[in-house]
Amino acid sequence: MNLRSAFRKGLRWIVGNGESISFWFDNWIFNNALVESSSIPIGSEDLKVSHFIDQDGQWDVSLLRQFVPIEISNSIANYFLPSNECNDTRVWGLAPDGNYSVESGVELLLPTKKRLELSHVFLPMECVFCNHHSEDSAHMFSKCPFTIDVFAELQVLLKWHVPPEIEDGVPFYSFLLSLKSSFSMPQVECMAIVWWFVWYARNGVIFRQDSSSPQKVSHMVKAFAHNLSVSGVVVAGVDSSVSISARKKAKVNIRDQVVWSPPPGDYFKLNFDGSKLASGQAAFGFVIRDSAGIVRLCGAGTLDEADSILEAEARGLREGIRGARFLGIGKLIVEGDNLAVINAIKRIWKIPWMKNSIILDTVQDMGQFEDVKFVMFLGKQMRQRTGWLIVVIRHLP
Repeated sequence: MNLRSAFRKGLRWIVGNGESISFWFDNWIFNNALVESSSIPIGSEDLKVSHFIDQDGQWDVSLLRQFVPIEISNSIANYFLPSNECNDTRVWGLAPDGNYSVESGVELLLPTKKRLELSHVFLPMECVFCNHHSEDSAHMFSKCPFTIDVFAELQVLLKWHVPPEIEDGVPFYSFLLSLKSSFSMPQVECMAIVWWFVWYARNGVIFRQDSSSPQKVSHMVKAFAHNLSVSGVVVAGVDSSVSISARKKAKVNIRDQVVWSPPPGDYFKLNFDGSKLASGQAAFGFVIRDSAGIVRLCGAGTLDEADSILEAEARGLREGIRGARFLGIGKLIVEGDNLAVINAIKRIWKIPWMKNSIILDTVQDMGQFEDVKFVMFLGKQMRQRTGWLIVVIRHLP
């Protein structure tokens, strides 16, 4: 394989109007060109992707099925098409932000350790935050400079206690037991919340190529602690204490504690969400309510099994914004629990190139509103998982 053909394998197209993309020979729907997955009907070699987009800007599924097998046509039908007019974009598919680098180009040619790791052939032993040679529980939750900085931030923000260092060779469970002799149960519970968020950030770096920092994690913890104190699960304001009455109200079933808060009188609230089952099925949904809590519009949809949870969340937001425009809403509060999507919309974090068209299309539509505010809801998964961890800690002998 010569360098030019190797380089082409790293290129990806993001569909805008489809007029610049070869339907068969460019990489746009899969990691490889469609010609490698399906035979080409005679006379269709020069077709562009735009040939399969109808006048309403939607995929012409019946036409697709005349050219490719049904499983491929279904995947294409789930590919996002922007509702606003835009051109096709070519990006470098081996980098999260779509920008070419010499390092990523070399990775395409050589089976380096990093490339194997990104393909999940095996996971790195090094700490993703500080490159320490071995990432075990003692390092991740106690000795890593990243974790130390998170606890230092929260000591300032919430006056939470900093746990002692885990000694080498001490099992994490034994370390937890030892904390009960030096700290109150509420203080240990707060430490557990921090550890969970550090673990969440670590997985984001490895599996989603997220960017993270101690400041980001500490502010996520602060927002989460506020939500818990409002719902009565844990009062974690400024003194790391849990009131007796709040602890009696706390329940193992964290879902029961989720409370929807109405928007101000002249605003509507859009809640969006996405999910992905163990079977691989992905779906999204949204609901729009007024200040009285009355549902004005809701919707849902399914996606291809290859689509990620990030895709599902972004689609939920996209369709919700379109629904709000349909209703003629002027002022909107948007609430969701996916920090990556919200921060990409707000241009705080870089947009992964695979979601670039969805995010930019949503941003363009948001410009049609009089005012749009975002609220980060740290509820569903994080409450359930940290709630489960708190319950385990409370039942330690």
